[in-house]
Amino acid sequence: MRAPRFKLIRTLKVTPDNADDGQQLPEVLQAANTRDRLLADRSYNSATNRQVLMQHGLASGIARRAKPGQTAKARLKQRNRTINRLRSRVEHFFASLAQQGGKYVRAMTLSPNALAITLHCAA
Repeated sequence: MRAPRFKLIRTLKVTPDNADDGQQLPEVLQAANTRDRLLADRSYNSATNRQVLMQHGLASGIARRAKPGQTAKARLKQRNRTINRLRSRVEHFFASLAQQGGKYVRAMTLSPNALAITLHCAA
């Protein structure tokens, strides 16, 4: 497990609150990505996103849910635990942003909120 190369948020995408995070994957993938695998939480688990990863030549590191009506098997739990252990190193950056008050905004429209979040990320 390698540490993140940069401890900075280099790019961001601000969406309305009602936008589904899982549908934003094609727009946030970077062509300059040097990793061979994408790590993501369960909200990104869809056939469309797996297809996008295959088109970009990336292995899927997306955590998965148990099928409806079934309990998660030990293998699925271990897979998700491994993925989340690696993801936690990146999530620390976003936790520090939340501690600075950067995840809460007060404007009613998207553009002032995007400016406020961008300034918090830059600071």
